[in-house]
Amino acid sequence: MKITEDMMVSAILDLNENLDAVFHRHGMSCLGCPGAMQETLQEAAEAHDVDLQALLEDLNKEV
Repeated sequence: MKITEDMMVSAILDLNENLDAVFHRHGMSCLGCPGAMQETLQEAAEAHDVDLQALLEDLNKEV
């Protein structure tokens, strides 16, 4: 499975428990955040001023 920018953050976190650490490395504390249920990866990256492409690359390396 490939993670894409239009996936909900909560769905990504459900794929693999190690993905939370990837979000943390990018300065995002998504696990337990109410926004994780409502935001796509792209929306969350924009809100946290995170490089979306770098985040996607790191997340997909982990799955």
